[in-house]
Amino acid sequence: MLEAITRNRMYLLNDRALATLPSLRLKLISDAPDRRIDCHGRAAFRIGRKELYCADMYIDDPFEQQLAWFLMLNGEWATPTEEPEIVDGELTSITFRVEPQERVNLDHPFEIIGHLGDLISRQFTEVTAPDGEVRRLTPEAEPGAFGVLIPPDYKGIALKLWQFELHPRNTSEAA
Repeated sequence: MLEAITRNRMYLLNDRALATLPSLRLKLISDAPDRRIDCHGRAAFRIGRKELYCADMYIDDPFEQQLAWFLMLNGEWATPTEEPEIVDGELTSITFRVEPQERVNLDHPFEIIGHLGDLISRQFTEVTAPDGEVRRLTPEAEPGAFGVLIPPDYKGIALKLWQFELHPRNTSEAA
């Protein structure tokens, strides 16, 4: 495995490690007319709007929203946690948060969320083998529907993005 890592040429297929600021959050805000929590602990919840955040920055750019959602669903950060917001006995919102299980990159503000090729593979697997057993050999979606086309020089506005293209140690040895 160590030898294979030093010979990895996935960069030729535009693969790269992606990193961003922890955490990524999806906040669903209720617009139900009566959101009060009843005596059984239940409340009506109708999604009125959604908000996406990277760290504490609100993501309003449509491309960055698509990218943040892709990273949340397919990245290597921990399983989303649910955080309900209750104000005066009413369920006003639910936030889903993904973040690294632990910070390993303390000298920098970002953490790697995964390699682009791995994220696309996870997305493909979710369509073809959602419960671990192959249900479909060919997805009903076109190949271009998988992943997100991220320009190599893209750095982000609210969704800060670092991209690391990994090359083999020596091109002549990697061939």
